[in-house]
Amino acid sequence: MEYIFCSITFITIPFIIYYLCQRVSWLIKIGPIATAYILGILFHQICDLDNENLFSFQENFSSIYLLLAIPLLLFSINIKKEIRQNREVLKGFMIGLISLLIATCTGYFIFKDKVPHMSHMVGMVTGLYSGGTPNLASIKGALNIEANEFIMVHSLDFIIGSPSLFFFMTIAPRIFRMILPVDKDKSSNLQPTTSNVRPIYKEGPSLLKSLCVAIGVAVLSLGIGLLFPKNLQPIVIILLNTTIAILASSNRTINKLPLSYELGNIFIIGFSFILASMADLSKIDLGTSIGTFYFMMWSILISFVLHLLLAKLTNQDADKTLIAMVALYYSPAFVPVVTSSMKNKSILLYGIVIGMLGFIIGNYLGVSISLLLDFFA
Repeated sequence: MEYIFCSITFITIPFIIYYLCQRVSWLIKIGPIATAYILGILFHQICDLDNENLFSFQENFSSIYLLLAIPLLLFSINIKKEIRQNREVLKGFMIGLISLLIATCTGYFIFKDKVPHMSHMVGMVTGLYSGGTPNLASIKGALNIEANEFIMVHSLDFIIGSPSLFFFMTIAPRIFRMILPVDKDKSSNLQPTTSNVRPIYKEGPSLLKSLCVAIGVAVLSLGIGLLFPKNLQPIVIILLNTTIAILASSNRTINKLPLSYELGNIFIIGFSFILASMADLSKIDLGTSIGTFYFMMWSILISFVLHLLLAKLTNQDADKTLIAMVALYYSPAFVPVVTSSMKNKSILLYGIVIGMLGFIIGNYLGVSISLLLDFFA
């Protein structure tokens, strides 16, 4: 019965949030993604969703939403134009990586007497904040790190990462746009008003067309991705999903599919709601891991400040700098979430590419820096 209840909730809530966030003034200010996270956490607390089987169900449901959302968001993008405009991807990626390495390496010397197995922590945090949770799991296996260390870092990442993500989705865009230059060609489209919102609820046939093409892309990427080793499947499936969607968008008919971007936003709202509904705040014990908490706070805050400073010195675009941080700290999966809240789809591909580079390089970087610190210890 609970599966039926959750299914109905997960399907209907994103559409309700999307509808209300276009018509209720205070919800418009909060934004649909932040609203989804708040409601998701409340849903977990009210419905008491402590069930391993249900957790797997939630995880699978959120994955389906993500695999459908990415192609829907990419279909309407002019890929050739975006590639010409995103030649600075490597520069943005290197700025983020340099900032992170300075933060974690200085943190090593500050906190090494307070945190056991400090080189392991540096390796895990470097991997985590250069490509997201998949890197953290890979580095655990590569360095043979104990399970309790891994769980501690993962739990602390939720404590630090959740409010940070909320910051990136709400007030960060305004702050970044005050400090860094804004692409004037995009600035007129950053904050659309409700007066030009397309009537999505009256466009059933159009939605169905876009959804069918997205399902085709999702099934194809999933089918090929499952042929790979299990530890590579998540990133391979997302990479294939993105690549096939990019190729499909070069077809004029697909590129002009009505309401594909709007439907993609609704699925991202659903992904965000389900992800938040999986969070169990009661299981996190901060008291036993305060040293690691301080180190992780140091790493993310110092890398954030350095990234912003280097972006200012190199005249980087505000929105691209913000989405580069999100892609590195949280993985490519969260790029559509934040671009949706920023109302700037033009940086979607830029963010995904940086996130993919972070995933590829982050594993090597995390393991290498850990072994290097062990060697000189």
